This record gives sequence, C-alpha cells and structure tokens, in this order.
Amino acid sequence: MKFSPDGRFIATADRDFKIRVTLFPKNPLRGAHEIQSFCLGHTEFVSCIAFTCLHKVRAFFYLEAVIQLWVRLWDYINGCILDTCQIQDKVGELLEPNETEDSNLAIADICPTNDGSLVAVAIQSLNGVMLLACDFIAKKLSL
Repeated sequence: MKFSPDGRFIATADRDFKIRVTLFPKNPLRGAHEIQSFCLGHTEFVSCIAFTCLHKVRAFFYLEAVIQLWVRLWDYINGCILDTCQIQDKVGELLEPNETEDSNLAIADICPTNDGSLVAVAIQSLNGVMLLACDFIAKKLSL
C-alpha cells in the first residue's frame, strides 16, 4: 500500500493480480470507498508499487513491479499502462557463474528518485541495485 505524493490517493496491490487506486477519504474512519481506477492485466501478483511524479509538467504516474522481473509505468488517474520494462535478460547477465536464472530472483522493491528520472530496482538474490531511466515526456522506462 502506498500514498500518492499529494496524499490524494492510496494504491493497493495484492496477490489478486490487480491494483486498486482509491481516493483518500476526507473522513478516513468511514472507509475509502471511492475508487479512482483499477490497473488490470497482470498475470502474476504485484510485488511492489511506488508513486512518482514530474511536477513541471503536472504528470503523475506510479510504478509497479511483478515477481517475474517486469517494471511497469502507469497513469494511475486513468488506469492506463504507459510502458513495460522487462529486466530479466539484464539480470541474467549480472548473475555469478555458479548461479542460474532459476534461482530465487524476484523484484523486492522499487524506489524512484525525488525527480523521478531514475528508478532503483532491488532484486532478491542479486547483489546490488539495478537503475532504470524514467522519461516522463516520452512515457518510457529503459535500462
């Protein structure tokens, strides 16, 4: 579960293969019932989510990672996927010779920089962090 940078939205992900973006209620004790969007189309559970934004162009996005080494960029206001970056091949290049690609590789966490231009991706069983470039104007993620 994550709050958007402006505090207006809550995104939740679970093993049910969907992400729900809900408006944060004015009275939280009554519950959060107003859904802004669903981000659908996952074939695996979502392992982590993070909001990011580019204030200069008033663009608001969030990132999501699935267990099978994919990172996706979403327009969470409209529930539209913007880009997908598959990092499994690059991770395979970084493995030690005694490791196999079948080892316990999964995205453990994602964290964008303050300006959102880079996204740190922590991968279970891999020493180090992978960095992705995030181009808000082109709406693209890249290694």
